[in-house]
Amino acid sequence: LIQDNLLTQTQRLVGFYLLYDIYRQETEATTPFVPLVLEMVETTNDMAERKFLLQFLSSLPKELPKQSVQGFLQSCDPAEDPVIPDLDALRRMHQESAPVVNSAQALGLRPVINDKSDEGYWVP
Repeated sequence: LIQDNLLTQTQRLVGFYLLYDIYRQETEATTPFVPLVLEMVETTNDMAERKFLLQFLSSLPKELPKQSVQGFLQSCDPAEDPVIPDLDALRRMHQESAPVVNSAQALGLRPVINDKSDEGYWVP
């Protein structure tokens, strides 16, 4: 859903927070969603999302679980471009520490197909 841009900004931030919360007891290098977060940091045009994701890669502020998404968004300055650390170093650290998955298990298709046509009906 995140990669196919099917979520609103609020839904995306909640989704990323849930990923963080699920794996908060693990080291950053073994969290399976680090590659996705790194990709989103590089590709997103949303400065609030980028700021949140950069905090995901370091550590989230202690007050964030008590804060609403709207509160977080209001606290972000859209003109402020957050400093991006060396993402390649984070990638290497993750690759060195992540569990090995054989190539047959790693292959897969995402279940979303974007329909770019204007037709709004099913063809039998």
